[in-house]
Amino acid sequence: MTTLDPMLAMMLAAHGIEITTTQRHALVEYAQRVAHEIATRSGGDATSDDVAVEMEARGFRYADLGNAAGAIFRHGWEWTGAVTRSQRPSSHGRLIRIWRRRDA
Repeated sequence: MTTLDPMLAMMLAAHGIEITTTQRHALVEYAQRVAHEIATRSGGDATSDDVAVEMEARGFRYADLGNAAGAIFRHGWEWTGAVTRSQRPSSHGRLIRIWRRRDA
């Protein structure tokens, strides 16, 4: 039987992001800069899809971030409360958050 433990699940997710962020530090920082540039152009908002498209256009593979992609909007961003369906085929149309720069 599967036991549900939301606190443990959140702790494990945060731990996983920390580990992969450390391993992919330079790529995460680059993705964060890309997100900031996108937000500057778009009035303050960005999504993970926006970052993925821009990184691919610049010759980087967004998929190389792995779980560290969860750290892109960790600092300096706030969730707008809105979501949209991802357009990336690998995301299977799942809902993704729309983020806003806190200083926007």
